[in-house]
Formats: sequence, structure tokens, C-alpha cells
Amino acid sequence: MAQNPADSIRRTVPQRTLGQQVYGQLQETILNGHLLPGTRLTLRGLATSLNTSIQPVREAVVRLAADGALHATPNRSILVPVLTRAELDDLHAARVLVEGEAAARFAERASEEDVAILSRINEELRLAYDSSDVVRIVTSIQAWGLRIARGSSSGVLQSAIFTLRLRLGPHLAEAMSVPVAPDPDFLHFTVHINHEMVLAFRDRDPVRARDLRRADILTFQRDLYQRLGLTHRALVAG
Repeated sequence: MAQNPADSIRRTVPQRTLGQQVYGQLQETILNGHLLPGTRLTLRGLATSLNTSIQPVREAVVRLAADGALHATPNRSILVPVLTRAELDDLHAARVLVEGEAAARFAERASEEDVAILSRINEELRLAYDSSDVVRIVTSIQAWGLRIARGSSSGVLQSAIFTLRLRLGPHLAEAMSVPVAPDPDFLHFTVHINHEMVLAFRDRDPVRARDLRRADILTFQRDLYQRLGLTHRALVAG
């Protein structure tokens, strides 16, 4: 019997407002790379995996479709969107703007604890790359960016960054799943530039933090496109 893709979602649903919890559970599943682009789901399959009824799942899917994270097809199945090259370009261009600004604001107000947490996440990312564990890599990448977004103290930036990363999550997981030899230079650069960002946050240097964050996104975009077989077109960060 073919495995239900929805089975990757944890079956235990904590008791909150059920609709909100199902929405959050599906967000986390998509964000952290458990579902790849093109994956087809059904309301019944999702409800079974979450051990809940169809109605809260339907409500969550409607919200996720509005976020651009899922697409409801005419035959009533649910599709994880396959983004076009133009859509991926737009997502990364938007990330350069909003995540660069979030990094600058984070640098202006980061505490020692904030800096220490980011340093630990960067170390986890290094270990994840060493292990070649796709979900672990994606989870660490998302944790890094979302921690900076939360630390910016801007609800608008945090919401925008989360939505952009939610849409990108499946493609990020797809790229990390491509069986290509690791590029040690790229991996070293990624961990190094994150370390430099930690130092910029520690020094409360918003200009350097913004520049480093933008450079990191553009460099990662190039690697992502190479893995996905896309031709990278340089974006102007300034």
C-alpha cells in the first residue's frame, strides 16, 4: 500500500482551539520540509493523520491556501505548490529586503541571550550539514531566520518573513534532497557568514548585519538554484 504523504505529520494534536492547532501543525510541517513540491494530499488523509475531523482541516487548508502554501485543485485534492522560476525569484528578492531589515533591527536590540541562541543554532546547522539530514538542515535554516525575525520586534516583518519562508520550505527541502556531492566551500561560507552575523549582532552593528544577511540570502539562492537545475540570475541587493 502506498504511504499516505500526510503520515509525515504528527498524529497527536495538543488540545488548543482545534482549528488553530491544525493550522499551526500544518504550517510547521510545510515550513520544515516534510512535504515536497507537487505532493498531493486529501482532507480525509490529513484528518486521519491528525486524528481529528475534516472540518478543522478544511479551515486550516483554506488559510494555508490564502498564505500561498497550499493549493486546492478542482478535483478536491490539495497540492503543495510547485513554484515557477519567476515566483522563486520574487520570493528571494522579497527576502533580501525584509530579512535584511529584520537583521538590522535585531542588531539594534539583541541581548546577550539572543546572540548566544543564534550561535547555538548556527552550530546545529553545521552539524546538520555534516549529517546530510534534510529535515534537520531545513529546520535549522528556518530556525535561524525566524529567530532573527522575532528579535526584530516588528510584527509586520515577522509575519512577512514567516509567510515567505512557508512558501519556500518545500522547495528548500527538495533542493537539499538532491543527491549531489556537498560543496565544502559553500558550506564553510554559510556557517562562516552566520558567525559573522552573530558578531555583528553582538557589536550592535545594524549596517553590517543587514549587508551580511542580504549576502547570505543571495549566496544561498545561487546554491538552491544549482541544486534545482535552475540558472541563477544575479539580483541587485542595493
